[in-house]
Amino acid sequence: MTVQEALVGQIQISKVTLNGFKGIFDYNSGTMKNTQIQVVLKPSIDWWYGVCVDYLIDTYCVSDSGNEPLGSIDTGWSNLGDVSINGGKLSLDIAQTAFGPFVMTPSIGGENQGMTASSVQTAEVNMEDTRMSTGLPSVLGLDLPVPNPLGPQSVNVKRTQVARFQTEGIKVPPIAFKDIQAQDVKIDKAVSAGFEVSSTFTKSTDWADLGYVGFRLRVDITSRIKASNITMNGLSGDVQVQSALASGFDMSLTLNKVELKGLRINDFQIPTILVEV
Repeated sequence: MTVQEALVGQIQISKVTLNGFKGIFDYNSGTMKNTQIQVVLKPSIDWWYGVCVDYLIDTYCVSDSGNEPLGSIDTGWSNLGDVSINGGKLSLDIAQTAFGPFVMTPSIGGENQGMTASSVQTAEVNMEDTRMSTGLPSVLGLDLPVPNPLGPQSVNVKRTQVARFQTEGIKVPPIAFKDIQAQDVKIDKAVSAGFEVSSTFTKSTDWADLGYVGFRLRVDITSRIKASNITMNGLSGDVQVQSALASGFDMSLTLNKVELKGLRINDFQIPTILVEV
């Protein structure tokens, strides 16, 4: 069986779920588009004091500690424009991710790239309205039904050609995949949607210990960065996925210039021969 061209229509998958997605990529460069930054500073003073007085029969101590805020400084959002990112590594470790609907239109075969099948198996093939010429003479110019005198026979078909075979609305049940690995994945460019990240940390000076009292300056710093998108150029690496589930397939299929050679049908029965007279 040969198929000169197979055209698979647009395939739509309603949902794809990936479990245990891991990927390690090297990238050449990156750009954060329309980047903005905000910094909020909250300084304060940590302090303590302690005094002890010795009596002949006892010791009396007084101590305390605390924090005294000194207000806050908010720089607001400052525009940084497009920020360049040097090359480095991008590591992805995601427990589960899902996306959909997912739409694609694949191309299979072509004029110089046919499809072949070593064998074809079918069941319950029905042939209706079959006409066969016979050597019986015409009778009174009438078409007369004549019972097949040959009984079950084997029929050999040297060649069968089908100009076009088309089906639409092919439904595929959910398909599960396990232990998916993709080696040496190369991506020219990857672009994310808009994003915003924040970080909070504390910086403080050393304690100034004056014997009975001590203090230090502490600053709580919160920084936020946001950009309209981030672009990574020249990614390459490996991807591993523990399992994947795709559901809701919808597709169509067209086969052009289908050719069957050497088709043999055993026990072919024709209950009636239609004779044209």
